[in-house]
Amino acid sequence: MFCSRVEEEKLMVESGEFEKRIREERIRFEQAKHLHEEQRRFEQQKESDSDRILREELRRRSEEMKRRLEELKAAELRRQSVLEERQREEEERLRKIAEKNEEEKFAEFTSTDQPMIEPVTKKIRYRLRPSQCAAINKFTRVFKITDPSSWIAKNCQFAKRASNMIFVSFLREIHVFDVQNF
Repeated sequence: MFCSRVEEEKLMVESGEFEKRIREERIRFEQAKHLHEEQRRFEQQKESDSDRILREELRRRSEEMKRRLEELKAAELRRQSVLEERQREEEERLRKIAEKNEEEKFAEFTSTDQPMIEPVTKKIRYRLRPSQCAAINKFTRVFKITDPSSWIAKNCQFAKRASNMIFVSFLREIHVFDVQNF
């Protein structure tokens, strides 16, 4: 069991070489491990950079979408406002047309171009809108006009030019005041 010195030296040389190989393997393993760590860190950095870029892109797109949405809201409000204005204008136009038509119809019935040849007792038929009758009644009430025909004769230029009896007949017909005042 005793080894000779040569064998022992041989064994030591072999074990020295073995240890040297083990050390070299450990160094290579450490280098590979270190290289692997570096690659992993590089990949993480690359991923975080791409994540950061993606986040920035998403944030930019989000802000762009918000801005566009605000623009669309403002445009919709402007469009709605214009539409409402057009509707009001159309309603006003139609109202004016209706008023003009009513005035023309009223003018046909209230025309004083025809001479008064017939006796005053003849009934003259006038058609007034209820709002006109109400306005006349309110006017005589508010200003406490007890004799509308004399008030009209004093204050209305048209009445001064036209026959007072036309207005008296007109007022009798629409029942603005009591007929017995005449």
